[in-house]
Amino acid sequence: LKSAATGFAIARALWCCELASAIQAPLSMFSGQYGWYNAAAPLAGESMKAGNREQAFMASEIKTYPCYYVAQSAAECAIALHKELNGREDEIRSIRFLMSERDSEYIVRPGQDRYPVSHSDADHHLAYCMVTALRTGALTPMQYSREALRDLKTRALLDRVSFGVLSTEDSERIGAKKGACRIEVLMADGE
Repeated sequence: LKSAATGFAIARALWCCELASAIQAPLSMFSGQYGWYNAAAPLAGESMKAGNREQAFMASEIKTYPCYYVAQSAAECAIALHKELNGREDEIRSIRFLMSERDSEYIVRPGQDRYPVSHSDADHHLAYCMVTALRTGALTPMQYSREALRDLKTRALLDRVSFGVLSTEDSERIGAKKGACRIEVLMADGE
């Protein structure tokens, strides 16, 4: 059957082309009649009927990284810091994550294991998401593989993470909104 594999692949590709030509979709996932803006934007702050009761929701959110929403800004900050570290991740002495008081109840989870053991644990583990993004410069599904979860360098950095709440001054400067955070990295040379 190996000799037929190429022909089968070509036939499937032609079938996909035929199917795609029949589907109406915007050139961009964000524009057009069926794009994200028209699908989600009208829903922001609206209420809708669900059976006999009315349900309200405040807004729609798009997650950039594959982790829970409170870790989104931490991942983005850590990725930016990765670029500044310029390959010096092994020289990190400590990492301090400061969050808004509003987010603290979602981030500091009593009883949470220091080292996540599964994808479902890791994508809801702020320290893991932050440290992984800091070390690798990315946060993608690959960072939740079995090998990534057991990585000794990541675990060593997890041991150096501490949490705190933003000072009043920092909160006023950057806003105490959801996701407001600051990451302080202390290097071995005191920098």
